[in-house]
Amino acid sequence: MKKKLLDLNLRNAKPKNKDYYLNDGDGLYLLVKTTGAKLWRFKYVHPITKKQKMMSLGKYPAVSFADVRVKKQQYLDLLKEKIDPMAFEKNEELKKIGNEASQLRNVFKEWFELKKQENKVTEKHLRKIESSFTKYILNKDIELAHKQIKDCKATDFDELIKSCGKTDLIKRLCEYLNNVFDFAVIKNYIEYNKIQHLKKILPTHTPTPRPTLPPAELPNILKTVNNANLERSTKLLMYFQLITLSRPAEAVKCEWSEIDFENKIWTIKAKKMKMRRDHIVPLPELAINILNEMKEADFKNNYVFSSTKTKSGHISLETANNALKRLGYKGILVAHGFRSLASTALNESGLFNPDIIELSLAHVDKNTVRATYNKALYLDKRREMLEWWADYIKNAGKFSIF
Repeated sequence: MKKKLLDLNLRNAKPKNKDYYLNDGDGLYLLVKTTGAKLWRFKYVHPITKKQKMMSLGKYPAVSFADVRVKKQQYLDLLKEKIDPMAFEKNEELKKIGNEASQLRNVFKEWFELKKQENKVTEKHLRKIESSFTKYILNKDIELAHKQIKDCKATDFDELIKSCGKTDLIKRLCEYLNNVFDFAVIKNYIEYNKIQHLKKILPTHTPTPRPTLPPAELPNILKTVNNANLERSTKLLMYFQLITLSRPAEAVKCEWSEIDFENKIWTIKAKKMKMRRDHIVPLPELAINILNEMKEADFKNNYVFSSTKTKSGHISLETANNALKRLGYKGILVAHGFRSLASTALNESGLFNPDIIELSLAHVDKNTVRATYNKALYLDKRREMLEWWADYIKNAGKFSIF
């Protein structure tokens, strides 16, 4: 009977002029290379094809003698059942890969990558999704993060989400989770979304509207701004935002390349828009006058409302808000509130289709088909509406802003 190898034999094995094997019996060998490397090998006869096969089992001593003998016995048992050890290991590796892919953390990563590729939300919003999901779910419970998504339940998340404390964040986390689980259904990681009703057992969020004022206050607002000791560019920025119904970020980042003076159109590119789609703004004569005055200032910058005081090259996003605070409107009116004020005035007039107003505000139509259809419509009617709104502002001010 052949004598079994000892660990001492393995440690003392020295390289020779050519590679050689140390045989432990039953197909297990240690290959000693001329370089001094010692590699485990398992040789066997395929139970079906009867062909000789060899498997690599790692490097000694990283893979110990005891561990490799356990592995050898597993393979011998498989061969008795007419199972090919090599095929078995490949299947196990595929299972492992599959199991890792369907862990909660990896399903989130896969969904998040798709979200980025869709390019439907801003980089800032993407960072907010990744940060909040990682902070309040994946990092709060590492075991849950590595758990198979099919084994996750709604009760795994309720306390984690509650711990963030903010009802608006609770709502967003529920939405992100729901989207991840819906994605998992599509990918066949799970059969159905177990957490779709999670938000029903969590504190609800009541949105707090941004501070605004009714249209009746517009004359006082315009008078206050016009008489204020503010830089001219700040005043014109506020008027421009009010006239065009644009969001503060859209107004301060307005670029000369986006302005078509001949056709009196401002085209805001999708990457700047909240809903990641191009937005066309017909420009009333009053808005054109503002642009012409800013052009005469000639800051030699890409931005209409340029500034030499900021790294971005344009007036700060908070400039209009800070100005309103100094003018006594703190907690009463913010720059974004101009949009609500305008929306109220336009709707109360009864002169314009609500769809035209919503499209001018760049709001999303929940009816996807109608939204697609309306995208190419109403430009002339929106121009007519914004000219009416510009006249409304001039009449409310009872003075020229120029």
